[in-house]
Amino acid sequence: MAPQKEIFQLVIGHFGSDLEEMRAAAAFAAGNIAVGNLHQFLPAIVNMVEVDPRKRLLALHAAKEVFPTLLLLFRT
Repeated sequence: MAPQKEIFQLVIGHFGSDLEEMRAAAAFAAGNIAVGNLHQFLPAIVNMVEVDPRKRLLALHAAKEVFPTLLLLFRT
């Protein structure tokens, strides 16, 4: 599981990029990484929303990527 965590941290690091496209891609990637292991990565995204004003909007975009998966899980 360590490689996923390292990649997740690398992706989150791009939330501070000067390029809007890079920040948007990082939020998309972080959300999709979280889909692969909700128990590990979703709490990290929620934590960013709660405590880091600079990353809040991007963390919300990442969370938005997770919601369709959560809906599918709860429908079955």
